[in-house]
Amino acid sequence: MGVDFITTCAISFEKSWDRNLTELAQPSLFAQTIALEKSTYLAIPKEGCALEHGKWYEVVILGSETVLLKGLDPVGVYRNLPQSQIEMIRSNSGGTALGYVNRILEHSGMAEVTIT
Repeated sequence: MGVDFITTCAISFEKSWDRNLTELAQPSLFAQTIALEKSTYLAIPKEGCALEHGKWYEVVILGSETVLLKGLDPVGVYRNLPQSQIEMIRSNSGGTALGYVNRILEHSGMAEVTIT
């Protein structure tokens, strides 16, 4: 039974390997999409401030700190943000980016913020 199964199914397996690869490999103006780079990091709220779930904040590099701004007021700060992320913010958007609060950690008050 094992050999019979392999010989009868070999044709369909070979067909599934291709899966329209040649057609998908052709570039198309409408098929290309720009992928946004997103990274999620923990942000610590400043004293007397609270980050709100589902809100957008401006992410700005001020000196050696990466700060979350609401209007002109700093409301949070990133600790130990990777150097690659800092360089991406500086090079791609002139030192600013947007951050979206995905989740607030209940006990610590820290927030998971996605930088786009």
